[in-house]
Amino acid sequence: MRLLEREETMWDKVLTWPLPVRDLLAVVTVLLALACVIVPALLGGADFERTGKLVASQPRESATLVEVVDAARGDDTYYVLLRGEEVQADYGWFIPEPTPGTTVEVVRDPENPSRVIAVGTPQDWADRPWLNAVLAAVALAFGLLAALFAGLKLVPERGGPVFERLFNARERLVRRADHALRERLGRGSPSSGRHSSP
Repeated sequence: MRLLEREETMWDKVLTWPLPVRDLLAVVTVLLALACVIVPALLGGADFERTGKLVASQPRESATLVEVVDAARGDDTYYVLLRGEEVQADYGWFIPEPTPGTTVEVVRDPENPSRVIAVGTPQDWADRPWLNAVLAAVALAFGLLAALFAGLKLVPERGGPVFERLFNARERLVRRADHALRERLGRGSPSSGRHSSP
């Protein structure tokens, strides 16, 4: 209860700030939410592209998969035996049959020789246009949630009426769709408009 009271008090104080300040804070909130998705996606995409070029250009070596450590969260960790040394293999999820004792093709990063990369198959390193669509959808969802939060918490005098109009428009669309469906079902009924003569 005390935590909720403190939170309410904090938002009450925020609402006393000038509207331009809260407008700016709302914009920053949305931008930060988008950055939390877009920046890691861009960095991950750049690393994936660079690593794919390394796999295609560097000499391959044979290693033996030693252990797969299951991760409670995130990606599993793969260890291989390479030249008598046990090392972690990046992109180990590309190993077709990740069971200990399996022979694995790997390459070394020339800029960081301690980094070992599982080769996988050419399809593993192919472009994935659908992934960009998924990331765009996730970014849009984060942005909408942040806008909802900012609009209702930081600038309720602006966000409240906007979201109310949106929800009202949604309800009108649902009612129209329901009415149209009922009309179609009524027209499609074989008994509609027909009366049997005595």
